[in-house]
Amino acid sequence: MKTKAGTPVGIRASRQTRAVPKDEAVGQSGSGDEAPDATTQDETRDVVAQASGFLVAQFGISPETAFDKLTAEAADSGRPVGDVAREIVRNGGL
Repeated sequence: MKTKAGTPVGIRASRQTRAVPKDEAVGQSGSGDEAPDATTQDETRDVVAQASGFLVAQFGISPETAFDKLTAEAADSGRPVGDVAREIVRNGGL
């Protein structure tokens, strides 16, 4: 079915937009599932680098291999890389 202008019925309604309240904006929901902020990302990046350094020293491997080992451990355990890295730093290695 089409309107007089030739636009299919329902298309206009689906294209309408509304103002999004600030608390509903992306990353502002407060629900805890928003993307981490830059500071958290920087901290995670730093701890991953530090954990990779521990693995380089512990196993005598390249930084690339250490990172691969770190991400493999995270995948195998079903945990985020940052959490595995924090554990490695806390324990001084694997």
